[in-house]
Amino acid sequence: MFVAMNERRELINIVHYRERTSLLPLKEQHLYCPQCERPVILKIGTVIIPHFAHVKHSNCSESFAEGETLEHMQAKIQLYSLFERSPYIPQLEPVLRDCAQRPDLYVKDAEQHYVIEYQWTPISKKQLQKRTTNYIKANYPSFWLTKPPHSLRPNLIQIVRLTPFYRAVYESNERPYLYYYDPRIQSFYYIAPLIHIQNDRYIGHVQKIPYKDQTVPFRRDEPELSSAQIERYIHYYAHARMRRIEQAIRYERGNDTLLTRCHDLKLLPFELPNWIGVPLIDGHVFRQHALDWQFHYVHHCLMAEEDWSSEDTVVTYSARYGLSEAEHHTVEQYRQFLVQVRVNDLRDILSEATYFRHFEMTLVAKGQVN
Repeated sequence: MFVAMNERRELINIVHYRERTSLLPLKEQHLYCPQCERPVILKIGTVIIPHFAHVKHSNCSESFAEGETLEHMQAKIQLYSLFERSPYIPQLEPVLRDCAQRPDLYVKDAEQHYVIEYQWTPISKKQLQKRTTNYIKANYPSFWLTKPPHSLRPNLIQIVRLTPFYRAVYESNERPYLYYYDPRIQSFYYIAPLIHIQNDRYIGHVQKIPYKDQTVPFRRDEPELSSAQIERYIHYYAHARMRRIEQAIRYERGNDTLLTRCHDLKLLPFELPNWIGVPLIDGHVFRQHALDWQFHYVHHCLMAEEDWSSEDTVVTYSARYGLSEAEHHTVEQYRQFLVQVRVNDLRDILSEATYFRHFEMTLVAKGQVN
């Protein structure tokens, strides 16, 4: 930890000591953890960053872990320095009594405030959600930054794989994009907009932002995508859709598959119209490819002779298959899309212009800040 408390209950922020020699007088003081108030000592090594540590093991570490990696400590210092140079007032490792947590940073200005958590090593989705929920209950909006995956290629539209941890971060942040930070090269990576393909695979526009160019509070408007960039998204998405059909033909067997639904409707898999399997703003709530769940809905409507453009049909469909509230909402998005493009028959095909426009509108919505 970088913040300790002296006998007068004054907070000592080690980051403000620029030289290691200036820290030496602190070793003569009685210092305490601001959270559990047990004794801590100052550690000044030749390799690791100077920091405070509990004298003995303390359950304080359950909410504020010691043994942080060098990268985590570097990131906290660099992020703190970034906010110190901004209109925001930052606090490093504050003790938030009303939610029994100690985030890496707490920042505020005249209008807003939020906590920042930096996570170099992954934690479980359950842990992340618990900490985020605790912040929300105590009225602390939170923002999570993480270590960037090795596979990112800056300034390109590409396939991005999100592990359960990264996906949980994406869903926890109240912004429709992902931010990573690498303290070793002092660079942010910003991915937006993200379009879900299937399982852990997304399409995203990766941008690399040098530390010196980063704005706060990490809000960076997505530049308007060019027609060529939108076409790149469409190319990746169409390729993934084709691969999903090929996968079904080669490997799927059973009574309720994409192939059996095609058989029921006397349709070859490659004849599926292009309005089945389209991206939607909240399509990521289904882990399967959009082709699967959208075709399931259309197949249900045709076999049950129900109108796929009816709100009542979505309600009965959701109840029959036990959809969650989020899944019901996404099926309703799809119903609205079908109404908008005015498809009434499996033989209907969207024009290239209509398909492009849908992609453009979806990407614009995904790139907006909530």
